[in-house]
Amino acid sequence: MTRAFRWKLAAPCEAADLMRVEGTLVVMASGHEDGWSSCWAKGSRLLLDLFVEAWRRGGLDAAIAEVHATFPPRARELVPPDPDGWIDPGGTILAAELTAEHLAIRWIGGELALLLRDGAIVARSTPHTLREAMRAAGTEIPEGAQVPNVLTQAIFGEGRPLVVGALDVEVRAGDRLIVVSREVQRVLTAEQIARGADAEAIVEAAFATGTIPAAAAIDYPIVR
Repeated sequence: MTRAFRWKLAAPCEAADLMRVEGTLVVMASGHEDGWSSCWAKGSRLLLDLFVEAWRRGGLDAAIAEVHATFPPRARELVPPDPDGWIDPGGTILAAELTAEHLAIRWIGGELALLLRDGAIVARSTPHTLREAMRAAGTEIPEGAQVPNVLTQAIFGEGRPLVVGALDVEVRAGDRLIVVSREVQRVLTAEQIARGADAEAIVEAAFATGTIPAAAAIDYPIVR
């Protein structure tokens, strides 16, 4: 298993702030201090901690529902009071759990999961972004078109409906699970991501474009 993360500025985040692998559980989370910007280390760590604790108590689906309710008020405790109400922290998360020959993936937000078999994509999640919504609706996106990769769902604000993406697939020994951040998808297609030799190669390819502030990836081999 490899994890990789790069950020243009002076290391406000590290890989451990955004990604966690605990045995058969793989998680990538991103806290957004003002509701939009990424690489908020304190918020990302809080989201990861809350999720893993909830997962240990109740499993994957229960943990997603719990952090959707508990993360926004806890995240607000980490930011200065804002009398104007402009600062409203949020976050996104994707978690995958391997059990026997089954992989369950749940997400809220823009992270992407790919299941590879012999180098080919056999299953993929559908990130909650405008680009993916257009693709799912059958809207043709011309090659090279700059469709904003903005979020359509996030853990953001209290009382909002819970909308969770779900993917359940069978796996085989030798399969690879790749998880990447929303920034990576701005510059690499799913096919280009799948060609990466490992997480480091994926992040380097994304960062080499010079157009994104951060990139994160996990490469998790399925061993059975």
